Formats: sequence, C-alpha cells, structure tokens
Amino acid sequence: MPLLIKNLFELDSLNGIKLLTSQNGINNEIAWVNIMEILDEISYLQKDELLLTTGYKLDDENLNKDLILKLHSKGLAGMGIQTGYYLNKIPEYIIADGNKYNFPIFEIPKNLSFSIITQVVLKNAYAINIKLNDEIHSGNYKHIFENLKANKELNFHDTYQLKNSLQLNLNSSLCLFILSIINTYDTLISENTMLNVINNLRNYFHSHNITTVIEILDNKIMFLISSSQKLSTHNLSIELIETLKSSCKNESNLALLIGASNIFGSIENLLNAYKESCSSLSTLEKINIKTGICFYKYLPLFKSLGLINSDSYIAKSLQEKIYTLIEYDRLHNTNYFYTLKSFIDNEFNINLASEKIYIHRHTLKNRLEKMKQICDIDFDDYYSRLSLTLAIYLYELFS
Repeated sequence: MPLLIKNLFELDSLNGIKLLTSQNGINNEIAWVNIMEILDEISYLQKDELLLTTGYKLDDENLNKDLILKLHSKGLAGMGIQTGYYLNKIPEYIIADGNKYNFPIFEIPKNLSFSIITQVVLKNAYAINIKLNDEIHSGNYKHIFENLKANKELNFHDTYQLKNSLQLNLNSSLCLFILSIINTYDTLISENTMLNVINNLRNYFHSHNITTVIEILDNKIMFLISSSQKLSTHNLSIELIETLKSSCKNESNLALLIGASNIFGSIENLLNAYKESCSSLSTLEKINIKTGICFYKYLPLFKSLGLINSDSYIAKSLQEKIYTLIEYDRLHNTNYFYTLKSFIDNEFNINLASEKIYIHRHTLKNRLEKMKQICDIDFDDYYSRLSLTLAIYLYELFS
C-alpha cells in the first residue's frame, strides 16, 4: 500500500506534526520527500513529492502569493512547514490557499528533524526490509521488474504507467541502474545505511532534474531514470561513483555496485535495458570491484581492468605514481590527488577541470607543474596520460 498524507499523523515517530488545512487532500500519495529552505526555484519539484521547508520569507505574501497554486499544479502530495526558525506561525494566506486548492499543509515542530520524516517516508513508502536474505517488497512497480526478470515484454498498461510516472516525451533519454549493496563482512545491512545510500542516489538524480522510479527486487534496488536532456554516460559514471563513495566513506565494509544499461530512448526497450544492467552488474561482481558503476557499453573496458588488476605486478607498477601523490597529500595536507583525478575525468582539459573544482586555470597549471616534480609525470606524453588514466581507474575501483 502506498504511503498517504494522512498516514503521517498515525505514526508515533512523527508526533507533534499538525494538519492546518481541511481533510481534503489527505489521501494524496507520497512518492518522495524534497527539502527546500528557500522556495525560489520549484521548477524541478515532481509529482507526488512531499515538500518540507523552514519557510524562509514565507511571511511575504507578495513574494509567494501563487506558491500553493504552483505546487498544487505540479501535483505535489503536500507541504510540511517547520516553525521556530523563520516563522513563529504559518501565514494565514498559505493555509487559505491550501484549503482553496485542497492542498494539505501541516506544521512541523522545531524539535522534529527533516531527516526523521525522510526516513519514515522511505521506510513506509518503499517498505524496505533490511535483511538481505529476505525478499524486499516496495512500490507499485514490482510486478513490472518481476516480468522483466521472467523475460516478458511490457504490456500496454505497464508501458502507460511508466510513461506517466517518468513524464516521458519524444526527446526523453532513459537508463536503468541496478544497485547492489553488499556487506563484505557478510552481516546484515543496517536500515539507516540502506536508506542513506538510496537517498543519496535519489537526491543526486533529483538535483539534476532527472525523474526517477525506484523499486526493489531480489535485494537489488532498481533506479529507472528519465531526462528531457541528453544523458551522458561519462558524467554519470564520474558523479555517481563519487556519490557511492560518499555514501560508504564511514563504512569500509560496504561494497556498492551499480550495473547500468546503455542510454535508450523508448520505454519499450526496457526489457533489453534490464538484461544489459544485469550483465553490467554481474561483471562488476566477477572482477571484485569494491565500489563502482559500469555501463553496458563499457563492459570490455571493465573486463580488461579486471585482468590488469589480477596481475599484482602490473597493477602496482601502474599505480606507483598515484601512491606517491597520495602519500605526499597525507604528509603535507594537500589535495593533489583530487586535482589530478579531476584533470583526468575532464579529459586533460585545463579549462573544464578548473571550472569543475572551482579554481583558476593558472592555479591548476601550477598544481600540475608541482605534480610533475613530485611524481615525474609527463602530461604531454600520450602513453603517460593513458597509464595515469588506468592507474586512477584501478585505484578508484579496486582499492
């Protein structure tokens, strides 16, 4: 069963929230939580989301006179406003507009954190079971992925459902990700850990205006994404692996792997995308990658990296300069390794890399010169650049 607005008031963990509008709209389904302090950019909010805010400048009616109408028009589930920071009470015009458009608005006490509400929604909306050996049920799309697993094409109803949920049009780009969360100590994954990983990935997609459908099948989390903009496997690879690493930076026992399909343009190709994602994930598992993402188009590369890493002499030789740089950073409290990785990720382009890490291009040039001295790196030599790229990938994926 989906989580409804009215269910929030039945949960002991959310004691203190107070519905300020009428009962109309309390049966709205909640698909996700979005947290915004400043309500100046609501264009990327999505249907069925629950908006949480501290209400900065919400007391200015002239500035926000059409806010509730806009949120209602976008199909949001409702809005929770926390008092005690910017507002002592919810403005009357907000409550009046909530009643006018049957848009539920509730007050959140100052002592109730947004993270608790987010976890409650995640836990109840997706019914996440933390035991990896048990089957995990969630959402309204489970039967779709079960059919894909059984090698069945989408029927008309499922196609229509996904097209609506993902807001697809003729220009949409889609991709399917299958996330595997593994505890290398072979113990249970904590609920907070699983919620944190899912939430970090969901927030990444959301911040890039990417619509997401999430489902859990056979202890794997499915992320079916769509965007009206062209998706880049290069950018997604770089940024998602950073998201994964930040999710497990305090838990060295976790292995987070994402098998990804190729980018595709029609939901009718979902069965093939599912097969591609499974194949990508299987490859990562076979070559013992610690944390990483593999798109189907990169399978030959990842298999080659697995072979390279299996030869300890070659792997050590390739990464020798990398380890020298890491040790220098440790001793001198510098950040040359991150700078080098950004330079490589941006295809050795000084302008792109400097913009990415928010430094002046001359500062980046100076750092590169320093790296040449520390590690004897020749950035002008093609094979040196190739070796550095392989070394970075080996370190990122297997260390």
